[in-house]
Amino acid sequence: MSKAGFEQGFEAAFDAAFETDAGDRDFATPDPSASWRIVQERLAARRRRTGLRSAMTKLGIVAASLLVGALLFGNTDAAKAIDPVYTKIKTYPSGVIAYFFGRDSDEEAAKAKTPPPPDYLEGLTIDRVDGDFVYAIATQQQASRMLSFTAPAFRYVPDGYALHETQLEFANHKEKADYVYYSFMNDQGNFFSVGLRQLPPNSGIGPSISAEGVNVEQIQLSDSAATLTTTDRSSSIELLNKNGLYILISGLLTRDQVIRIYEEMWD
Repeated sequence: MSKAGFEQGFEAAFDAAFETDAGDRDFATPDPSASWRIVQERLAARRRRTGLRSAMTKLGIVAASLLVGALLFGNTDAAKAIDPVYTKIKTYPSGVIAYFFGRDSDEEAAKAKTPPPPDYLEGLTIDRVDGDFVYAIATQQQASRMLSFTAPAFRYVPDGYALHETQLEFANHKEKADYVYYSFMNDQGNFFSVGLRQLPPNSGIGPSISAEGVNVEQIQLSDSAATLTTTDRSSSIELLNKNGLYILISGLLTRDQVIRIYEEMWD
């Protein structure tokens, strides 16, 4: 058989086989409804989850906005209206404002693993605890709220000095501190300090003793007698004023500077 005859016969046989096979098979497109229904269910579930997250986020924003508005404009009833998202707003003696969120059951003492810190220590940095004495670092503004006596205003501070640290001493679990220590520092690293302690009634202080190179003298200030101690580089003033407040001012200062610091300590 010639090559042309072979190719013609092969094509005829191929066409006949294809028509026979096509007639025996069903090429109908499968029904997609079942698969599409599964896809729709998954999309609907995802939209529900996304909607729930969005609603919770919006609720949190609304709650926070109400709390801030209630705090700024004094309407705490408005804030309490969104219970249980909000429990309470509390202002501590240090001036720190705390926001508490949760359920009322979360405040049950039986569920706490450790005892809560005393309210008067909230917002302060605890330096150390020594028996019944607690020493805390505070800002000048916080200290003014937490002393058992009127805090000094320091209307005069020598040039170059700035307040470096304020330390409070709380004794016997009292919510007000009877002792405060202010330290001031300048750019050269020189310090001077002011300590004030409220003493019990009928208290007194002992006399200062002179030593070589140290000059001690009794002076009269505007409202109290005081002991002035000076050296060639430093000065200190010590007194017990009429309110029973023991005051010690000392550092790398001149005689006139320590006297002026005391005279202009309060407004």
